[in-house]
Amino acid sequence: MPTDPWFVSDDPETELELGPDERLFTGLLRERAAAWTVPPAVGWVAEPEDDSLLVACVGLGDGPNAWPPLVGLRLTGSTVRGDLLNEHFYWLPEPRTGLALDAAGTPGELAALAVGWFERVLRMSVVRQEWHHRGRCYAARPHRVVVLRDAAPEVGIPASY
Repeated sequence: MPTDPWFVSDDPETELELGPDERLFTGLLRERAAAWTVPPAVGWVAEPEDDSLLVACVGLGDGPNAWPPLVGLRLTGSTVRGDLLNEHFYWLPEPRTGLALDAAGTPGELAALAVGWFERVLRMSVVRQEWHHRGRCYAARPHRVVVLRDAAPEVGIPASY
């Protein structure tokens, strides 16, 4: 198993169950992500319970008590779809957000698109908003909103998404 901190498997069994295309995709994803010069984040791959073959995720949280919004990709055959992800089930939102990625191609082409997409998201400015009343913050930490300002159009991500 690679020692690269990007996109490690959430379960050792996942690596054993990947087919040749999924192994190629994850190998290229890890190799290219190792060259990133982006702020640290946690990235992993998982095998969901539905028909998707593979999910690659990056958490955008900033601390031990943060509720990290997730961005990620779902690889199914020769297609990949990316966007915000539900943190428990890795579902993609409907309707899609301004971050969405939909592509088809070979595992190598999809890995290149995935690396570019993740890097773009990780380079976006992140602003934490708090709501105050009478000098006190009244919004609890799980209700913070992370706003990715460089997305087109601006995308707000509830921290508990």
